[in-house]
Order: sequence, then structure tokens, then C-alpha cells
Amino acid sequence: MMAAPKQSWLVAFILAGLLAGCAQKQASQPVHENTVTKVVAVKPELTAQTITPVPKPVEEPGKEPSQGHTQQLEQALRELKGMLSTIGDTNRSTDERSQALESFLKGVESFLQSEGSMAYSDQDLSQKLDQQIVVKTKVENGTSFRIVHYAGLPELLGTLERNWTFVQWKDANGKVHAQTLIEQGAEITNDFVVTKAKDGLFIGLTGYLTVEKPHPVFLATWTLREEQWQPRAIPNLTQPEGWSVEVTDNEASFQADGEMFVEVSDADKTIHISQDEAGKRITLSFRTGEVMLQKP
Repeated sequence: MMAAPKQSWLVAFILAGLLAGCAQKQASQPVHENTVTKVVAVKPELTAQTITPVPKPVEEPGKEPSQGHTQQLEQALRELKGMLSTIGDTNRSTDERSQALESFLKGVESFLQSEGSMAYSDQDLSQKLDQQIVVKTKVENGTSFRIVHYAGLPELLGTLERNWTFVQWKDANGKVHAQTLIEQGAEITNDFVVTKAKDGLFIGLTGYLTVEKPHPVFLATWTLREEQWQPRAIPNLTQPEGWSVEVTDNEASFQADGEMFVEVSDADKTIHISQDEAGKRITLSFRTGEVMLQKP
């Protein structure tokens, strides 16, 4: 009868030993504290291919831009200049330079669409972009019109189709508009004529073509309808003696045997094309809003 208490004592002793072992094992395991990894957001650096969009000004169209908006325009010009630097940097890869070119072209049109951008003179705007653009402004019936021409580098685009021409103007309410007229073409634009036609304002760009030498003279025409320049077909032109004239849609080319020169007369809305060696000369008139060859 005394065996039962002895067995109970033995069982209790074994259980106590097991509990002590478990406690010791838990105490020997390391305790891990919860840790938090902080991720610091790195602000991306602006590259030469990045242009800050010029926000719309609070001023009404036609009014002088505020100082704050002028500073934004200046910043946009600095970034465009940086892109030109990247485009011309032969130490950079072709991909980098091509990306900078794409950003530059988009940035130019964005800048020209900004209120206040027409306040810059032609000379000032050209100087701020390292004389790498041609800028010319004319006024017709109190409205300002401006062309901006950019010629891409031959090593990136080849020697032929590497020219862009933008037009900038104000509507009747003084709002600024801009549009690309020539996109990667052979036309080197250096002057233009703007006048009224029966169906709207008429613009004619002129300059030289890079397709061959001596460089032919070109004329390309558009009409402004609902604040968009639409190509305006050029009628078939008589072939003057000693000249080769080709007309395709809204563009005509003129070529003689030697080097040619172009002169625009804003007073009488004419373009004079001459070839000095042989004394050849033809005149294009736009007085009626149509392209006409005047008889010598």
C-alpha cells in the first residue's frame, strides 16, 4: 500500500526536471528585436534632355508677362541651351544625343506656345540658344508672325533631310500659338511672306533645298484656318526660259545653272529669285493671296 506515494513522488520529480529543461532551452535562444529599414527617396537630377513645361501664366493674353513667368521662360531657355550642348557633344553616345534632339524639338514648340515668349526679340532669342536657330518676325495688319528654323547636325541626321521650321503667331485676342510647319525636311528656311488671301491668312516660306548643288530655291505655302495652318496647293507655274520649275502640292522648287539668291520684299509681297552669272531673274507675287509668276 506504500508503493503508490513513492510512485507519485517519482513522477513529480521527472515532470519538474522536464519543465526546468524547457525553461533553460528557451532562455538560451537569442531574442530578435523588430527592426525597420528606412528607404530614402533620392530626388532625380535634371538632365540636359529634360525640359520643365512652362506653366500657363495668370496674365491675360496680350499682356506683358509677370516677373515670375519671365523667370520660368528664362529657365526653359537655359534647359533648351543645355540640350543643344548635349546634341553637339561628340563624347556622348548617339542615343543620348538623339534623345536630346527629340526633347529639344518638343521643348522649342512648347516654349513658342507660351504667353510672353514673343516678347523676346529675334536677336535675343537666337543668342540665348547659341545662334543655333534662325528667328525672323514680321507684322501683318497689326499681328505678329515669327518663324524659327533649326538645322540638325549632319552626323546625326545625314546631310539632306535635317531641318525643322516652326511658326508662331498671335490670334485676334492676343493669344500665342505655335505650330511645326516643316518636320525633318530638306528645306532651309531663311525668310517668309505673310499676307491676306480670300480664304484666310497666307504664309509662304522660302529658302534653299539641300537635295543637290547648286541648291534649288523653294517656296512652300499654307493658309490659316481655325488657328491651324493648312497646306495650300500651288498652281502649276509657267516654266521661265532658262529655269527648271517643279511643283508638288504646296511646294515649288526653282533651279538655274548656277548659284541662286533669294530676296523677299515685304512692301509689295514678292519674292525675287536671281542667278547672277547669267543675269536671270524671276519674281513670285503674292498680292492676291495666290502664287503668281510675274513676267520679267
